[in-house]
Amino acid sequence: MEAGKAAKAVAFALFDQGKRPSNSEVKALGLKPETTYKYFQEWKKQGEVTLRVQKGSKGSPKGSPAGSRKEPEKVVLEVSFQITFWR
Repeated sequence: MEAGKAAKAVAFALFDQGKRPSNSEVKALGLKPETTYKYFQEWKKQGEVTLRVQKGSKGSPKGSPAGSRKEPEKVVLEVSFQITFWR
């Protein structure tokens, strides 16, 4: 593995353990602060959950009787994640 990729993998593993860019173990990797912060942002993005709301019918068309039933909005939750096994 290339040295840069190895350092990135180690940084991600430390972030998985709850370490942050300011942690001494992360700093000991010898990365530039900008690179460490960039890796941390990439790591955080991998764990983000995206919520996408699909709009359903918001009610009756114009001109329909008052008190007609409104349909609930349909919410779709899309989740992506990555599992890493360390040996």
